[in-house]
Amino acid sequence: MSTGVDASTEGVARWFGTWLWSAPTDARAGGPATYALRRLAGWTGAAARSGVAVVGGVAGLIGVAPPASLAWVVPAVLLNVAWAAFFAYVAIVRGLVSWLMAADVVVAVVFGLAQGRLAPHVALPSGASWIAVVASMTLVVAHLAWRPVAAVLAGLAITTAFLIGFDLAAVEDHGLGQTIIFLVQMAVSAVLMRLVRGAAEAADTALAEYEEVRQRAVVEQARRSAEREQNRDLHDTVLATLTMVGTGSIADDSPTLRTEAAADLALIERLADRPERDHRPVRLDERLIGIAETVAGKLVVDTELARCTAPAEVAEALAAASAQALANVIRHAHVGHAMMRSHGIDGQLVVEVSDEGIGFDPATVPRHRYGIREAVQGRLRAVGGDACVESAPGAGTRVKMWWPHVP
Repeated sequence: MSTGVDASTEGVARWFGTWLWSAPTDARAGGPATYALRRLAGWTGAAARSGVAVVGGVAGLIGVAPPASLAWVVPAVLLNVAWAAFFAYVAIVRGLVSWLMAADVVVAVVFGLAQGRLAPHVALPSGASWIAVVASMTLVVAHLAWRPVAAVLAGLAITTAFLIGFDLAAVEDHGLGQTIIFLVQMAVSAVLMRLVRGAAEAADTALAEYEEVRQRAVVEQARRSAEREQNRDLHDTVLATLTMVGTGSIADDSPTLRTEAAADLALIERLADRPERDHRPVRLDERLIGIAETVAGKLVVDTELARCTAPAEVAEALAAASAQALANVIRHAHVGHAMMRSHGIDGQLVVEVSDEGIGFDPATVPRHRYGIREAVQGRLRAVGGDACVESAPGAGTRVKMWWPHVP
């Protein structure tokens, strides 16, 4: 009973988190269109935040006037530019993750509280100060990263900080004009992103429906092809023999009839069974060495390969999966060196491909990417094996592949 309650609570929490936050890089939360939108939001947020930091910083330095002073403005501008550079890097590599966006909101809040020291008072009521421009961009980017509720709460926090900052600076309109600007930006951004996200979700639904129909068509086509092949085999063998018997073309005690009947029976048994696998022994270590040699010039591969054999189709699956793992190192790891090992352990034939590259979060790989799921795991599962990927940002990657029987 408690397990059901815990599962229900977890489901509610997950639903509320998805509704409140957007989880930009969580590929499991959406399909290809949603994932593409989140990646685009990361690039857009990076460009907007860094561009505003540079332009706003230049404007802040040029427009210094009492009570603002260079002693306050210069450190603030340098801090803002450095933060914007870090923000842009993380947004491009990982997307607009929640902790990054929350930190940017904190920066905007701090600037809002200190605006009386960072911008001329004459520029504050109209929202023309460089601090207001930076805060406005943070408010807009928050809607790219988060769902409306969280983004609006962040916008209200920034607005409140600015109202306090106006009060500390003793500005005449007490921030009324800037508050109106922020509220309009929040409303427009929320409506726009709701429409865009809705379009992406609709596109994902359409793509999923299309993929389901396509898979059915592929299965049906394969079924019909196999059926036609079986019909041809039966027509050329079993039916031909029965026709000869029925028409009296062959005697029931003929040795030829017994031979044909035995062959026909063997055919029927093969049709009822799964296709036989290729169990010819093949040197796996030689196949893996050949795979390592194919990437020479692009990647240095150190090998520690135990001498062993495997059924031909298993060796082919392990070799092809290893080739895909090395291709991923070349494309994504940003290193020129990798390690390939093979050994037998606990009744399993194991192959590992590892690197010390930039790594990644396997949970963020979108469902429409097939490099690991199909080219590695799918290929090995088809022959009775399996594979897993161990990686984390900055910690390298290890692809472990295994088959459960060591010859």
